[in-house]
Parts: sequence; C-alpha cells; structure tokens
Amino acid sequence: MDLLRGERGTETARADPGSGASDADLAAVELVREASRLFPASWVRKAGPLVVQAMPEGLGAIGSYDFKARQARVGATLDNAIHQYVHHLQATLPGFQHIFREEHIRRTTRPDGTRKPLKNGKHYEGLFRDGGYVEEYFGAHYPASVVEGADVDLRDAEGLEVPARAFQIVLDSIGGKEWLGKMAQHDSRTLDLVLGTLFEFDP
Repeated sequence: MDLLRGERGTETARADPGSGASDADLAAVELVREASRLFPASWVRKAGPLVVQAMPEGLGAIGSYDFKARQARVGATLDNAIHQYVHHLQATLPGFQHIFREEHIRRTTRPDGTRKPLKNGKHYEGLFRDGGYVEEYFGAHYPASVVEGADVDLRDAEGLEVPARAFQIVLDSIGGKEWLGKMAQHDSRTLDLVLGTLFEFDP
C-alpha cells in the first residue's frame, strides 16, 4: 500500500457522495469515502460523485449498484463499500471494465469459440460462467439490461463481478487475507491483472 500511495496517490482523494444524504445514510457515505481512498487518486477524481444509500437494516453486508443512476446501496461493512465503489468505477471510467470483460470472455470461451454454459450457483443465488476463478461469484452472469443506459463502454453485463470481487480481496477488506492467499495460489492471473491495473491504468 505504501508503494501505491507513493506512485498513484492513494489516500489523497475521496469519493464525493454529494449532498442531501439522510442521517440513516451517513455511515454508508463514510464507508464509501473510506473505500475510495484505497484507489488511485486519478480514478477517484475521474469517477466523480455518486449517490450513496444504506441498505435497510437487517440485510447485513449485501449491497447493490445502479449503473444508470450511479447510485450505490451499501451494506454495513468496508468490504461491501469497496465492492460497490468498483461498480461505480466500471460505470464512470472509460476503458476500465473493458480490461476485465475481455479477460472474462477469454476465460469462459472454449477452444472451438463457443461459450461455456451458464450454471446455477452453488454458493449464491444466480447464474454464472465458470472461468476458473477462486470462487464462482466472479463469473456471475447478469442480463444486459443491468447496464442499459450507462454512458460509458458498458456494452453488456459480462464480467461485472470480476473486478468488484477481485479488488475487494486485493485491497484487504474483511476476509481479504484468506481470499488473497487463495487467489495467489489458484488464480495468479487475476491477481496480476488487478495489480497491473492499480499501477498502470489511467482513465
């Protein structure tokens, strides 16, 4: 993290959740601000503001992101705030999602050019394509309508969870150390892609 701070200016810029957050949303706003400080300053500045709301009490750490409205609903942990902020980067940084989409397409395409089949998730509700990631959620599959109306290069919803989950692990959020070891051992390609993006990508 010291190297990132020196080379990419992490911890020098914070997300702007805008004004008008309710008292119930203030904790979520602070989590997003804290999460954004883990990313290169140029990314945070380019990404611009987002609307932040807290998930309703009782729903724990889950959250969601509306790609058209640029609105994050954040769970009660920094872990989830990192995840939702990466979705905001996908929605706002030209070229960012393209990196991870192309990797996901490559990993879920057979040698004959056909895509691997969609499967039902064993550990979460939903469909996924097996890309050999450390967990199936990386390959979560969503309809293209999820990103419809977003005004950057999100032509479809392929690979949306690849960077969201990978950055969440690499930036050492809750449980990150355990998963980081798994990624280093079983999926060094994704780890290298995240680290390369952190140090080299500029929107």
